[in-house]
Amino acid sequence: MVQLINKLSDVQIRQWIKAGKPVAVSDGGGLTFTHSTRGTSAWVLRYRYAGRLKELTIGRYPDKSLSRAREEARQARDKIQSGIDVARQKQLDRIKLSRQMTFRELVNDYMTKVSPTLADSTVKQRTQQFKKLILPKLGAVPANEVETAEIVSLIERVGKNSINVAEMVLTAISETFKHGIAQHAVIHNPCLGISIKAICGRPEPTRKRLMLTETELRTVLPELPFIGPDNALAVKILLATCTRIGELARAKWQDVDFSQAVWHVTEANSKTRKEYTVPLAPALVEWFKELETLACGSIFVLPARQQRRTKNRGEETYFEQRALNSMLHVNGFQFPFNSGVDSLSSKFPG
Repeated sequence: MVQLINKLSDVQIRQWIKAGKPVAVSDGGGLTFTHSTRGTSAWVLRYRYAGRLKELTIGRYPDKSLSRAREEARQARDKIQSGIDVARQKQLDRIKLSRQMTFRELVNDYMTKVSPTLADSTVKQRTQQFKKLILPKLGAVPANEVETAEIVSLIERVGKNSINVAEMVLTAISETFKHGIAQHAVIHNPCLGISIKAICGRPEPTRKRLMLTETELRTVLPELPFIGPDNALAVKILLATCTRIGELARAKWQDVDFSQAVWHVTEANSKTRKEYTVPLAPALVEWFKELETLACGSIFVLPARQQRRTKNRGEETYFEQRALNSMLHVNGFQFPFNSGVDSLSSKFPG
């Protein structure tokens, strides 16, 4: 019985795509048109090799037209009849090509294709990890030649500063290799079997945050003038708003609206990269106005106080947030302002 081929038409294909329903329809000779629930249309050649049913993806529609798909399917069938497993051959060709692909190129392919499926925060975090920690070490290495030992060495180095970051770095590398395997760009994932616990040990327990009590506040607040009026105002604003010191240090006067009694923490200044608005009680408004006087016309709420910190050809910059912590420690306070001002080690001047 003669097998029918060329059964489909462009009109039918366009109608199936417009309908938006998943379909898998044969054009004959093993060539099949598929349309997924995600809206992807593609050509697949189904054939038997050594008694096993196999598939060769020819390409996406409309990138590969009906006539082009038929011609490539015909060429593939000729190779199959000559004893060539075309799907396996395509995989081997990709692997040979990938031997010339650096890990940096694999990362770029991963981020281009996978980023749209990830949360914005994950994309930003992973981009930073690749740029600052991973690619300087592994970027130039051919993707298929990255060794487990190299990854372990990188994890050891990162883990000395932060075990949590080391774990995120390992995840980023592993996900990149999983993508590479799915794309037939690499042969294996060298991250398999790597244990953060075995390399870095157990992470240190998160320090418990302690809320300031009324008694502690009554002890601290009268002592604040000893660190200077601008520093004292900054501490009181941080305590009253529960914001981060970096968010206040980088704030500009254009972010403070006295008429509406609000402070806008911009996306650029927010640690979470999400802007938000802080309502200002009357006392806070007065504290900000006092800082405005002390700022002497600066665009920053807390301007830099040392000439050497000016940069970009003399342009002014903001107050170094670490300086405030140093002042507090020198004067006997121990506020962990790096992650907010909702905790305090119980050490105060007597």
